[in-house]
Amino acid sequence: MKIQFYPHGEITTFEDWKKLFTQKDAKNWKEGRSAWSLANFIMRQDGVEKLAQAISPIIGEKIAFDHAIVEHVISFDEYQRGSHRDLSLTGTTSSGKTVFVTVEAKVDEPFDITIREYYASGSKDGSKQRPRLEGLCQRVLHRSYGNVGNKELRYQLLHATAATVDGAPEADYHLMVVLAFENGQSDPVKMAANKENFLQFLAEFPAKMEKNNAVTADVQLRGSDKTVPVALVYLKVKDGEVNLK
Repeated sequence: MKIQFYPHGEITTFEDWKKLFTQKDAKNWKEGRSAWSLANFIMRQDGVEKLAQAISPIIGEKIAFDHAIVEHVISFDEYQRGSHRDLSLTGTTSSGKTVFVTVEAKVDEPFDITIREYYASGSKDGSKQRPRLEGLCQRVLHRSYGNVGNKELRYQLLHATAATVDGAPEADYHLMVVLAFENGQSDPVKMAANKENFLQFLAEFPAKMEKNNAVTADVQLRGSDKTVPVALVYLKVKDGEVNLK
């Protein structure tokens, strides 16, 4: 299993992860918070194997991951800033099909701003925010921003879903996974709010299939009329163990 720190650098230990992360973003590395918790889970608690076991029932096959990228930035449209994924994983199923997974790690940190706030902040002439949001709504939710009923949807979930397709458009399976770490620092009220934000996002999809506590929805490929299914999954991690509730 090769673990790469984006855009370069190989990780073989927790200390490698810590060193490369803090060189880039020292203020967000705190024990018990999301960046630390993800590294601890992957490197010290057999997190890759546990994640594979948790999502295999969603696909219906066993999964073996062989490559991961930490802090993976994925372009999802023609604009400059990409979607910052905490982790991506590539692997194969027992039948040889390819799997691509992106991970958003949370303790109780919120899913950033709402699409209403993002739209409002793009009011200046020449701003790319409104056309970017419009493109995301069309690709992910299959309707214009104006026709999205719930403007309190979280923008982070929208671009994370698009990036899950664009990170490996040729993959047979795509999954966008939220890993919610429950520990001594997590606020249960804030964690519940995050879960509710996730469920509100799922409710906005016009066509979806539910299987094994995951929702699969069709997302349009960038620059194409073709759509591919993306499984949207919320996993709670406590004491190194994963569950779908």
